[in-house]
Amino acid sequence: MIIGVVLDYLKGHATDGILLDGFPRTIAQAEGLEKAMSGENVQVVSIDVPDEEVVDRLSSRRVCVSCGRVYNPALGLQPPGGKCLCGGEITQRDDDKADTILKRLMVYHFQTEPVIEFYQKRGSAHRIPGVGTPAQVFERIREAIG
Repeated sequence: MIIGVVLDYLKGHATDGILLDGFPRTIAQAEGLEKAMSGENVQVVSIDVPDEEVVDRLSSRRVCVSCGRVYNPALGLQPPGGKCLCGGEITQRDDDKADTILKRLMVYHFQTEPVIEFYQKRGSAHRIPGVGTPAQVFERIREAIG
């Protein structure tokens, strides 16, 4: 179903600069995308972050129950006085708990890691170290894809 939605979108839009975040996630989706994008310059970027870092980053994320603003003390984003700027309560989402994150990482390694290898064999995958500041990671991506 997802591949159908993405391919329908691609049919109606110019393909001279589309960024797909988190897609494809499976080999079947990659094969479908490759077929649809035949002849296009497809570049894949994998931002590699050690599992421990992923768990640390995501499990420290907090969200305001009123407005949805995201805070993350591990990244220096703390609500002043423990309350959101809107005055709402700050909480941790269930899917940001360590055990849930570890399950999501297992699915990623089993289902999505092979997609990176699929594109590496075609010479269109770039593995970028994702540890550092957002500006540092962005610069690595820019250097890799031009």
